[in-house]
Amino acid sequence: MGSQIQIRCDGCNIDLTEVVGCGFAGIEYLVCVCDDCKVFVNRKHLGMLNGEARPKFRCGSCRKPLRVIAPVDNEYGDVDGPLGVCPVCSGNLTASFTGLLWD
Repeated sequence: MGSQIQIRCDGCNIDLTEVVGCGFAGIEYLVCVCDDCKVFVNRKHLGMLNGEARPKFRCGSCRKPLRVIAPVDNEYGDVDGPLGVCPVCSGNLTASFTGLLWD
């Protein structure tokens, strides 16, 4: 089951609402960042239910590898918590669950 999260940065005005996770169709929705272009990018992974490893996503502009920031990989499937460093200002990114679940 997927979730909707709000991504915020404590150092700049980043405030995004995104869907992450995997639904019945087996498509995993991810939020990635390009640290060079300083942008947030959505990506889909189609092999989640087949046990396939995530591909190495690349930025559409500079072709450098993207950093997956959400969903957070942990054993409980929580979506709240730290997401790492903001690509825009190097502040701290955090995610909070909005209450919306999807499938």
